[in-house]
Amino acid sequence: MSLDCLSPHAEGCVLRLRVTPGARRTTPEGILEGRLRLRVQAPPVEGKANEAVIAWAVKTFALRKSAVTLLRGDKSRQKDILLAGITAEAAEKVLENS
Repeated sequence: MSLDCLSPHAEGCVLRLRVTPGARRTTPEGILEGRLRLRVQAPPVEGKANEAVIAWAVKTFALRKSAVTLLRGDKSRQKDILLAGITAEAAEKVLENS
């Protein structure tokens, strides 16, 4: 099964997200319209929600912070993040097991 929220990239893979800030806890909640729905505890103030998204990706995919880059959506709920050093297939397995 291939998750449509993941796509290959020259440096790893891109994960497309639909982020909801201000949640009770940080947790993924399935896929909607080709994006992984991610609720983050941080508020959407001064980049805190973006930091929470990056921290979630670092922890979930066991990557260094420098390997996770916000490509698009700095001020939007729809974000694209680059996960460097991990294939789309490996990232899919991680998401399926979490």
